[in-house]
Amino acid sequence: MSTGIGVGISGQVFQTKAGAGIAPDPSYSNLYSVLFDGVDESLDATSSPNLGTGDFTLNVWLYKTDASGGGSQRIFSKQGGTGSDWQVFINNPGQMQWSSSLWNDASGAGLVPALNVWEMWSYSVSQSGNTASWYLNGANPNTKDITGTTGDLGLGNNFTIGRHNSVYEFAGNMDEISVWNTALTEAELLDLYNSGAPTDLSKSTQSAKLVNWFRMGDPEGPGVYPTITDAIGGISMTMTNMSSANITTNVPT
Repeated sequence: MSTGIGVGISGQVFQTKAGAGIAPDPSYSNLYSVLFDGVDESLDATSSPNLGTGDFTLNVWLYKTDASGGGSQRIFSKQGGTGSDWQVFINNPGQMQWSSSLWNDASGAGLVPALNVWEMWSYSVSQSGNTASWYLNGANPNTKDITGTTGDLGLGNNFTIGRHNSVYEFAGNMDEISVWNTALTEAELLDLYNSGAPTDLSKSTQSAKLVNWFRMGDPEGPGVYPTITDAIGGISMTMTNMSSANITTNVPT
């Protein structure tokens, strides 16, 4: 069987086999995630993913440990810069929600993160097609019509994970956060879900559309403290009110 060698994302070397697709770099592993206490811990950067006016997907693995069921548990937040501010959070009914000055989700059944279990949550937006869809573990889309509400989401000068202003409240782990400049389909998201174990994103059929990838401690582990780097887009996140112990070995498997 013929074998080729090429260079993948961030210089990763991968091999291809005829009829087998792209094999991940054999050095790829997912051994670490970042733990948030829900009180005052966050990741902070002075620039954000540039969602602009196009299609995009936000993807995050969550392990929620807050049993209160209360709301305002912040996942992502972009502020300032150009375009509309936006955020992703768990609202008061305990559902995943997108909020911006352009459109807000109505939320709905099936959008409640479970407790003490890893789940992959994806928000796939087609501004060109006027739809915004939540997916849980790559399936069961919950779709909203955003006709007439699309626009410029721009580039922020403040980007946070686990916080919005002084509101924190997300307690649990986050892992393998990625941003794509395309509206990933259910089939593509199922590939990322990979039966519950995060995969090397360079094997995705849409890898050229991957614009930010926060490994959340991989590959070095606690030694990366206090910086969580962006393996693709160059956004460096600073661990605020955290220590190297916040980089844990609790990961999706």
